[in-house]
Amino acid sequence: MNKDQPSRKRSSSRAATDKIKASTKAADAPMSEQRAIQIAREAVVGLADIPDDVSPEVEKTHDMYQVTFPTHLSPDTLGADYHARVSIDSVSGKVTNILGGH
Repeated sequence: MNKDQPSRKRSSSRAATDKIKASTKAADAPMSEQRAIQIAREAVVGLADIPDDVSPEVEKTHDMYQVTFPTHLSPDTLGADYHARVSIDSVSGKVTNILGGH
């Protein structure tokens, strides 16, 4: 029985190391577009009124996502092109800029 205990420790230690490596890789991986949209929606709460039927446009450049909530204006109507535009770091998820709002 004592012979098995050290190998159990090694295997549980190896499993813990593998788990840490996997979580580190996941933390360094860029987020998905869906996650960027979710972060952008949360960031504009109280700053801009985004209608529920607006489909966000997502653009990824280098290590940033830009999520735009476009307006739908009638032809020959003056107004903003978007309700809000949110810039998000694709690795950390940090919002770096919000344009638009009330």
